[in-house]
Amino acid sequence: MTMGGELLNSTINLAGHMWSKEPVGTEIPHFQSSRHINDVDTSDLAAGELRPSKPHFHDIPRRKRITVAMDVLKNVAFALDDLTFSLSAELIHLRSIKEASPDFPLTPFHDQSNELHARLERVISKEACVKMLKNDLEKMLADIDDQISHYQKTWQVLVF
Repeated sequence: MTMGGELLNSTINLAGHMWSKEPVGTEIPHFQSSRHINDVDTSDLAAGELRPSKPHFHDIPRRKRITVAMDVLKNVAFALDDLTFSLSAELIHLRSIKEASPDFPLTPFHDQSNELHARLERVISKEACVKMLKNDLEKMLADIDDQISHYQKTWQVLVF
């Protein structure tokens, strides 16, 4: 498996992990559980409550999982954008201090500036990775939509 494929799978799994941590009752809309009514969450049995247990993330159709993974990627992208902005602001602040007082020792500023540049480069590379994963997910969604469209057309031909 390629590095991009591994990242894509780990992103989808991360989305599943995050989704499964939500409390029962926040299921993905339009999801029809394939579980039977007697499949219940036993944590509330002592209280006398019976409710269907929450389905596992991988029971959700693949298209819905990809959509959830894209939402996770959007959140990661927003966080990386914020980090890029704050690191850039720190660099600008350091430069303004350095320009305002040229007699200050340059070594600490130089070291701190180099560290900020390195952090900024890492964040930018992570942003590129997130964009690549988002593009891969969008392609997968388009492929799934194409397959659905193809099967719907085939089904219409068979019915008529």
